[in-house]
Amino acid sequence: MVLPKQNIDYQSIEITNDYMFTTVLQQDPRKCVELLRFMLPNKDISHVKIKPLSSTDALVPSAQPEVQKTISPTFDKHAVRLDVFYSDGSAAFNVEMQTGNNPELPKRKRFIGSMLDAHALGKNEHYIHLKPNYIIFICTFDLFKQNRYLYTFRNLCVEDNSLELNDEEYSMFFNTKGTAGTLSPEMREILTYMNDPKLYPVNQTTIELIKEIDESVKWNRHDARWRESYMFYIADQKDAELRGELRGELRGELRGERRGEKKGMDKARRELALAMKSDGEPEEKIKKYTGFTLQEIMSWE
Repeated sequence: MVLPKQNIDYQSIEITNDYMFTTVLQQDPRKCVELLRFMLPNKDISHVKIKPLSSTDALVPSAQPEVQKTISPTFDKHAVRLDVFYSDGSAAFNVEMQTGNNPELPKRKRFIGSMLDAHALGKNEHYIHLKPNYIIFICTFDLFKQNRYLYTFRNLCVEDNSLELNDEEYSMFFNTKGTAGTLSPEMREILTYMNDPKLYPVNQTTIELIKEIDESVKWNRHDARWRESYMFYIADQKDAELRGELRGELRGELRGERRGEKKGMDKARRELALAMKSDGEPEEKIKKYTGFTLQEIMSWE
């Protein structure tokens, strides 16, 4: 791929950037563990295993040389996908940063759940072996407009809300702008940091995870390899947008050509029908060859 000329203000890239978010967490799984422990305080999380987003892994520069990890390709880095292990089992996790107030986010949640399940089972493996799925969005907007820190969803019976489907799929939408609900002080502070990292006083926080995340962000901003991988990521996104625009233009041109061809054919059929009527051909024959009745032909005259 030839990289286009582009001026990127790397110093403006924060943890809220989806590429930065996934890079920071994948560079050091320990940060994933700490963040998930704050998100799910009732789970005794011991360790995580980063899951590649495709069969080909790529090396992304690490914030610290000793924690350099082989992770997923840069061209699909919107999410961190993990196998998470705790005292009573394990689960599949998908964690994403979302900054665009997209009303279609619930549909994305549905799609992610199906993808996690599709990749969880081996050939001929029974679905009974499916792990629980946790799909987590950290949103810098309030998707559901109720000012809550957290919205958690499970599949319940519409007729009886006390009856749960028990399909073990859980969806969590964290709202960095939330003010209502029950959440630990530490998790509320992490959301405050992620809501506006530029204004957050990192040097005053007592939460080490915030300091470590912020330090990793600063490291990546100045790291030449990270900058290069980010440029490829941006270039690939722009290429995808361009391909979409070109497909749209081509579809428009084809539709225009088809409409033009149809108009031309309609005009030719009309001229034939008028000529056959002028020659005194019977209505049955005219309709057979042109599709028009005498009544239709007379309405044109």
